[in-house]
Amino acid sequence: MKQKLFDELLRKDKFYVGKYYAAIKTTRIFCKMDCGCKKPLHDNTFFYKSIEECLEKGFRSCKVCRPLSWEFSQVITNDDIHIYEYISWLQKNQFPDNSYKKHPIFSLENLTKIKQKFQKTIGISLGKYIRIKRVRHILENDIPNSKYTNKIFFSHLSTPIGETVFCYFDNKLNLLEFVDRKMLETELQFLKDKLQGVFIYKNSKFSDKVTKQIKEYFDGSRTSFSIKLDPIGTDFQKNVWNGLVNIPYGKVISYKEQANYLKISSAVRAVASANGKNMISIIIPCHRVIGSDGKMAGYGGGIERKKYLINIEKTMPNKKRCSWVNIENKLHIKYHDEEWGQPVHNDKILFEVLILEGAQAGLSWEIVLNKRNNYKKAFDNFDPQKIVKYDDEKQNELLQNKGIIRNKLKIKSAIQNAKVFLKIKKEFGSFDKYIWNFVNYKPIHNKFKSFSDLPANTKLSDKISIDLKKTRDEFYWIYYYLCLYAIYWNSE
Repeated sequence: MKQKLFDELLRKDKFYVGKYYAAIKTTRIFCKMDCGCKKPLHDNTFFYKSIEECLEKGFRSCKVCRPLSWEFSQVITNDDIHIYEYISWLQKNQFPDNSYKKHPIFSLENLTKIKQKFQKTIGISLGKYIRIKRVRHILENDIPNSKYTNKIFFSHLSTPIGETVFCYFDNKLNLLEFVDRKMLETELQFLKDKLQGVFIYKNSKFSDKVTKQIKEYFDGSRTSFSIKLDPIGTDFQKNVWNGLVNIPYGKVISYKEQANYLKISSAVRAVASANGKNMISIIIPCHRVIGSDGKMAGYGGGIERKKYLINIEKTMPNKKRCSWVNIENKLHIKYHDEEWGQPVHNDKILFEVLILEGAQAGLSWEIVLNKRNNYKKAFDNFDPQKIVKYDDEKQNELLQNKGIIRNKLKIKSAIQNAKVFLKIKKEFGSFDKYIWNFVNYKPIHNKFKSFSDLPANTKLSDKISIDLKKTRDEFYWIYYYLCLYAIYWNSE
């Protein structure tokens, strides 16, 4: 898909304008797909579906094609021209004031309209956009006039619960925060002043190490970190943070217990305050501290993130996932952890996966998982009795459904497979009995080293295909179907 989008970017194809944005790693800008700027190298280009995603990943809007203004030009009417003028002003202002009183808004009524239109059009709140812009200004725009000479390097990292930025000096980590944390601007300015440095975007062996270990943490294969830390704070705060690092993975304690552990039992509030000043999320695990009543207390990254971090530590210690899992996609993780490699004998589920595997052919399983609920609605809750009756009108309806993969042959294969499925069920009593009989009801466990080692077919899949073709018509996508629910189980 990336190659196709890159080709369209070179052609300046207007069909993809607004559907995808091109983000350039070297310049840290994002553009419309028909931008007139000099085109980047393929390896330096990423594609995202929304402006929100580009902004959160640390890219800034292109000054040539002005994607933000273009988005608003599509929805602004003559009655709302003041909104468009405000957006133009906002794009030109690299460091907009936190106070709306200093913005050219004119009235509270206008401000309300602007906020509503901004949220609806861009996907994030106006306040969040301004915070991101101010943070980016601190990170990227102060080098020429800076009074500081040290270099503080920074990079970005995606996680399943949001985008992060991390900063390091002298190969020691000083900050790791979610980009939407409201205190991030204050923290960056504090770090800059304390280290007397300017921020420079850089990927290095150290940043690669941070990225690798954080990703391993989220995929369940890492329970501790070997990254050198240099948190900036008072002696009291550093003492509290050192105590946090000693809380075992998967365990939670109360603020009172934390204070007792530090032998300062009378300073519970001061300890909680120091936790709140922690600028190295996850690695210094302030998320492992909760209220005495068991409830989630404050967390700079948000309570939902705190719940997520506590939950994965309780449920996935040392859980190793296959390399094909995209740990930034919760659906992909959920599928791997709860379905992949689990033997299934339920005909309804076996048929559902048959439909989905047919849709996946030539694409990625991740794409199909993202559309799974849409398929369930479009294909009558995967009821083969209904699917075999799909006429031309119904097939045309499916071809117009944007929620599924609109491919005529794949839709026809779903209908054909439903027919064969029902024939087998009638003959054997269940599809489960038929398909599992080929392996004597015992999964075949392979040990392929990587996903690319998986064959397109095997002797067993060929045998089943021949049997189906001879006696019961054609049946599609045999080998990968066998893999999905542990008839073949390929683990790394």
